[in-house]
Amino acid sequence: MLPEVPRERMGELWVLDEVIGGCVTYYLDAGGTLDTPRVVILEDCRTDLERVFKTDLHRRIFLTSARGV
Repeated sequence: MLPEVPRERMGELWVLDEVIGGCVTYYLDAGGTLDTPRVVILEDCRTDLERVFKTDLHRRIFLTSARGV
């Protein structure tokens, strides 16, 4: 079961999911390598995810869900 996401964050998380998924697809298609622009994109995504999950409550909910607990 996925965690409840605040409504105001749903769009932002959807975009991050799409961008990260595109980078994963590129990585797999390129034989396990990423070019510099995609590395930068993923670093930006990480920063955005840290900001979105900045509260301890959001982080606990996300990590609990990700572990299937």
